[in-house]
Amino acid sequence: MRAFTGPEDIRWYGAAIDGINDDTDAGNALLFGGNKHVYFPPGEYLIIGPLRVYENTVIDLHPDAHITLTTTDGTSLFVNGEVGNDSYATGYDGDGNIWIRGGTFDCTTNRSTGSGQAAFVQMAHAENIFIEGMVCKSLWSGHFIELNAIKHGSVRNCVFSGQVLDTGDSGRDAINIDFSYEVGFPLFGGWDGTVCDDILIEGNLFDGVQTSASSHGSTEPTPHQKNIKIVNNTIRNIGEFGIWGRYWDRPIISGNTIHGCGLQGIVLDTCERAVVSGNSIRKVNQDNAATHALQLQTCTNCSVIGNNISTDTGNFYAYALRAFSGSGNIFEHNRSDKGSSGYANITEDTTQVDRRFSKDLGDDAVWSITPPRGLGQGVVRIVCESTSNPTVRGEFFYRVVSSAAMTAMWKAPSATSAETTGALTGTTGTDGIMTVSADVTSGKIYIENRRGSSVIVNVEFMG
Repeated sequence: MRAFTGPEDIRWYGAAIDGINDDTDAGNALLFGGNKHVYFPPGEYLIIGPLRVYENTVIDLHPDAHITLTTTDGTSLFVNGEVGNDSYATGYDGDGNIWIRGGTFDCTTNRSTGSGQAAFVQMAHAENIFIEGMVCKSLWSGHFIELNAIKHGSVRNCVFSGQVLDTGDSGRDAINIDFSYEVGFPLFGGWDGTVCDDILIEGNLFDGVQTSASSHGSTEPTPHQKNIKIVNNTIRNIGEFGIWGRYWDRPIISGNTIHGCGLQGIVLDTCERAVVSGNSIRKVNQDNAATHALQLQTCTNCSVIGNNISTDTGNFYAYALRAFSGSGNIFEHNRSDKGSSGYANITEDTTQVDRRFSKDLGDDAVWSITPPRGLGQGVVRIVCESTSNPTVRGEFFYRVVSSAAMTAMWKAPSATSAETTGALTGTTGTDGIMTVSADVTSGKIYIENRRGSSVIVNVEFMG
């Protein structure tokens, strides 16, 4: 007798696959125990859920395996833990090495009567969770996929569309990447603060969802979630944010096409060492909320490079680029249309924008800037934006090495600014004017505003 070596078929366990009879028991019998390769053939499946997935399981679904999740209590479909067990696992010790590939998933008929939110996949406390080729649609008020405390995971080449939301719903991202805490992931524990590490979101289509991928909880994990990569996705017709990252360390957001957002294209909040590059962002702020296309807030040492940001008639962001309350960030080679308020509003002392810096400088305040590497002397252009005072603008030769120098090559109006050398404190120069200075000891340029009101100061190092 020849032994069968292929995947186990759900039909062997009594699945009706007729769209009428419940196939949940057959699915759980198929998956029980793990250490197997299983198969869902074409047909209509009715699942009340959840389906418990164990370690070392490969789930292959035919593209025409159409699974309808119908439940009245917000139950999920595929889970890798025991629902309601608050001590299921800690760290990454839960059931891992799980692959889910293919299938079409629909939650159109699910309208929860309680507070539960349905999901197609919820995995926690595990290593090696890989999801590919799923077509997910019409999920009500929840996340299509939730990865919580996962190390080494990916969601690739999937489709997420037609999210159904109630009035007031917010933060309903298609893919939620989060850490283990009870409020954020109440399905099963333990809630030990384990973060996600090494998650890849690649090649997916997000269409008609609230946000594509996000971590948005108000609780900050220690350490931050690490190595989140969101690359080469198509994101369109989004209700809120194209991508929203929060509390991420070393994320990569690259090569995504974002077209049509109610609010903002890309937002990073309290992130460090991020790379945001080569994204195309178009037609954001459709809700006219005076938001910005690409924003960093409270971020450090991030690089925003080579992004293309554009508007459509009647759909304007305030600024194409916005950064505040952070430090050490670099914006280079980004191409953008002008927003309703301008191109960029960068109000951080140590953030660089293509050798350009920007800060909202208060009255009797000073701003110290370290010139870009290799530019210990050269020409700096300073342009101020103010609605209450005449604009100060000019080009200055400076030197902050060997011996200090600051000389106006041209400036206008000449009576509203002065040049000197040495450090400034905010009240060093003459009241009523702006003073610019070069200081050898610190190697910095100082700009002091004593003009009676705050002003946005734009600085560009010309070389």
